[in-house]
Amino acid sequence: MASIHQVNHPGRELNINYKTRIKRSPDYYFYPDSSRKGVRLWNRGGNDLKPNGHKRKFIEHEGKYLESLSPKNEREGLLRFWGEYEGHSEFELLTQLPGIPYWNNPFAVHKPFFCYQNMNGQNTDPYIFGNNFYYAICKKANLKNICNGDLILFGSEFGPKGNVKFYLDTLFVVEKDQASILDDSLYDHIYQESTLKRLGFSNCTSGTLPIHIGKKYSSGCDIFSFFPAKLADNHSFGRPVLDTEKIGLQKPGARTGSKSRRLSSGEYCEDIWNQIVDQTVEQGFVLGTHANQLPVLNDLP
Repeated sequence: MASIHQVNHPGRELNINYKTRIKRSPDYYFYPDSSRKGVRLWNRGGNDLKPNGHKRKFIEHEGKYLESLSPKNEREGLLRFWGEYEGHSEFELLTQLPGIPYWNNPFAVHKPFFCYQNMNGQNTDPYIFGNNFYYAICKKANLKNICNGDLILFGSEFGPKGNVKFYLDTLFVVEKDQASILDDSLYDHIYQESTLKRLGFSNCTSGTLPIHIGKKYSSGCDIFSFFPAKLADNHSFGRPVLDTEKIGLQKPGARTGSKSRRLSSGEYCEDIWNQIVDQTVEQGFVLGTHANQLPVLNDLP
């Protein structure tokens, strides 16, 4: 029997501020000739001194997308979306919109890249860049009976008490699982560096949770993983709101946590997936089906 799963992860971004650049030098720096552009350094985590929690980023990156399911015409373009990449990124500050809450009002837009310099402890999970969507560990121990074909909703809760809503950043359709080991034949080196090595995995790891692989879009497939996005000519925006109670998941308000629900007789993942797609598209988003592999830099800019 199939299941749907909900993972509430921290949804806030780091407030990058030119006035606090010296104090926050372990986290970001501005270019010498600019008060708006610079580099957000690899997020501190794990055993690092004074670690940070996980952060979301408002990302600009080349990828592929669908505007709708009918017809399913996959296109390429420069996209903006909310997601997690705890490695390095170039940023540009955005003008804050008056009267818009912080979760819909990003401080900066980020262009992620991979660089071996100044790597730090925080891991990226889920990871959507390159040929696969990966899900390694985030709150996975609390989820029950993850099987092929299941849906996993990654997002965050925002809003005042009594009016909290769930905001989606990644819809993950489970295709298969693989061993949680370092192996070049299973995982590309950027993913291994960005996530697996940050989690302390090694070639002799045993007894850990498997890595789940997300089903990606292909011509003729019924359901697939996606991230809500808009074309980059959209300045700034939040994430789509989902009614999680309607599909039997966590009532908004807990802020954190995770939940799994086995579907009852007569319920199908395809129907729930279509409900989520409809809500996403109705709110003006496209379905991000692929995010290009990250560019690799030899040195930090």
